[in-house]
Amino acid sequence: MRFTKNKEQRRQKYQKRRTRFNIGSSKNARALPFFLKLSVMLSGVMPIISISFVVIGGICFAVFMSVLDFQDLSFSSSDPKTKGKLLQINSTNSFENEKRVFEYTFTFKDEDGNSYDGYCYTTGNVNFQDSIVDIQYLKNDPETSRIIGTRKGLLSFWIIIFLAIFPLIGIITMFFSINNGIKKIRILKYGKLGYGRFINMEATGSKINEQTIYRLFFKFTDEEGNEHTAIGETHKVHKLTDEEEEPLVYDQNNPENAVMLDALPSVVRRFFLKT
Repeated sequence: MRFTKNKEQRRQKYQKRRTRFNIGSSKNARALPFFLKLSVMLSGVMPIISISFVVIGGICFAVFMSVLDFQDLSFSSSDPKTKGKLLQINSTNSFENEKRVFEYTFTFKDEDGNSYDGYCYTTGNVNFQDSIVDIQYLKNDPETSRIIGTRKGLLSFWIIIFLAIFPLIGIITMFFSINNGIKKIRILKYGKLGYGRFINMEATGSKINEQTIYRLFFKFTDEEGNEHTAIGETHKVHKLTDEEEEPLVYDQNNPENAVMLDALPSVVRRFFLKT
């Protein structure tokens, strides 16, 4: 009985503010606190996914970039080539396409007869220690050299493209997430309060904490008596189905653009209750 009474009191509070909130002009726009706007921007599944991809992907990208050697970009087909002697083969802890990466050290002489030591990397253990190998070095910097067919970096450059995909996905999804958040904030700032009656729901295929996220549909009537459908997504279905009619805010110019208040963080609901 107490639960029902609280729900009724809550509905009455919303109802008393209907006229006050039903103002769409910028002159009478609601002053939304910064933290309320921030909570709206970060609410939902997409911000969580985008932030995860940007942060985790960015960290991985930075870590692997630190072991890449951009000296490989300095080599060209016109650089001098000579013979050298392989000195040592060392196993590394890195793998590429499930093949271990090995470090090769060698010695050689340039065209002026000066001796240099060098290193390079490649996958697989090419067992030619103490063998004669083909060396390529930079004409203006003979200390930068490699065995032909190997690389200076521990990892291949193609991994940059692979690692960049994840933060890129995060940035793209964050763009759409921010855009969606801005739309919600604008509706909350200028929109009109209404009430929607739950009609049905469908699973989205996404989950949060192993809980399925559902898309819920509500029918509501605008101030002109026209009927519209509002949509809310949440993994906490009970929050959007615990009342006979759920409060929402809709764009008076396009009522199909509506925000279900109970699908947003609690700070938003408290703001609309206390305003």
